[in-house]
Amino acid sequence: MGGRRWRMLSYVTAGIVVGAGVTGGCGKVHGNSEPPPGDPYVCGPCYSPLLGDDTISGNPQLDGFFHAVLILTRAIDSIRVDFEGNVQALCALYGVDTSAGIGPTVAENLIAAIDADAGRATADGFAVRYRAPLCAADLGLAAEAQATCEAKADCAVSIEPARKGLRCEGVCTGRCDAACTGETARCVAPVDDVACNGECSGACQLASPAPCPGVCHGTCQGQCGGTCTGGDRDATGQCAGTCDGDCQGTCAGICELQDPTTCPGKCAGTCTTASGGAACADGAECHGSCDGTCDGHCTGLPTPPGSAENCAATKACQPQARAVGSVALDCTPPTIEISFEVNPSASGDAQATFLSNVAEVKRRAPSIVRDAVRLGLLVSGDPSRGVPSPFETLRAATASFESVEAIAPFDVVPGNVQCVVPAFVTSTRMLDDEKTGLSPTLEAQAKLLAYLTTGTP
Repeated sequence: MGGRRWRMLSYVTAGIVVGAGVTGGCGKVHGNSEPPPGDPYVCGPCYSPLLGDDTISGNPQLDGFFHAVLILTRAIDSIRVDFEGNVQALCALYGVDTSAGIGPTVAENLIAAIDADAGRATADGFAVRYRAPLCAADLGLAAEAQATCEAKADCAVSIEPARKGLRCEGVCTGRCDAACTGETARCVAPVDDVACNGECSGACQLASPAPCPGVCHGTCQGQCGGTCTGGDRDATGQCAGTCDGDCQGTCAGICELQDPTTCPGKCAGTCTTASGGAACADGAECHGSCDGTCDGHCTGLPTPPGSAENCAATKACQPQARAVGSVALDCTPPTIEISFEVNPSASGDAQATFLSNVAEVKRRAPSIVRDAVRLGLLVSGDPSRGVPSPFETLRAATASFESVEAIAPFDVVPGNVQCVVPAFVTSTRMLDDEKTGLSPTLEAQAKLLAYLTTGTP
């Protein structure tokens, strides 16, 4: 933290007024006790989250929430800038007006322009194969916040792996030592050439000729859309030899699966089954709510274990660590594969324009989708999967500290007592202001997310 600067706060709350040129005051410290001998009252100007300060009380049990507010507001601003930059670039390419700002109307006009361009040059628009990103809280940052807080309480901390002993309120993607629950909860187990009573990801050794929703490596009874080796194609396109590619018919051999699906044979890869509310078998991962500790990723609110043995501050330090980890959520890039058939009757100019434009859509779509999924989870969570909103959870926490009575149980650095409540009021208003301005972005993202992941306007 840099040197002290005078802060401007104009909130009146709980009888405390803080304004320009007003010092933090010299209230009682160390909870409600007087300072010990040799511990001076330190008077000075108040720090403010408005100017990027997150060490306001001197107590990590409180200051961790200010840190989380800064992480969240900066993340939202960064996502919005990245999203708007990508949309602006596509709008410029397709001639869509953005002078009124990026919002749902611009998204609708851009979708219409992309679809019209595809209609002029393709036989039937384009198809999309989509695999959603994996989004997870930052467990390392949560563990660091926990350890820093416990160390401040004079506990001897030792950093264990961030995921060990983690509890996750939301979706656990990893090993769970208890029941894996939730409407969409699944168990995902690695398998090697065994029957799968759910969905197989990887390769399926077909027990008998069957349709292959992927790449056929074997005999194709139908048209082979890939490489035909060891034989010629007949007049109908059937391969007399071995087909390696799309098979419009039945495949006898190995079906390399592009997406999880049932396997009428033996599966090599992973097998996904519904958990039924029970614990997953040894070696299988839970993709759902974990009733115990989660050894993996957490989409939601991660509560790290204590970093020190027998530390009295462990429980008090966990709420701020959970807040820090949850708002530092990030997502892996999604998979978006756009395919189409160029209409041979379309003009050369129409084909050339479409191919050039769709190449730019392909390049920017993963970033647009990732931003949309990440911002949606940060602000709203995912109620359908039991994932709480990090934004709303943090706002409820800052609002709960907007009184002298709420911070009274916490030790606060001398001179900072009168700064803490106004700083929490400021934090809550910062979050409210951030969300108020987000509506156009969230609506535009929802429209583009639906279109870019399905190909359907």
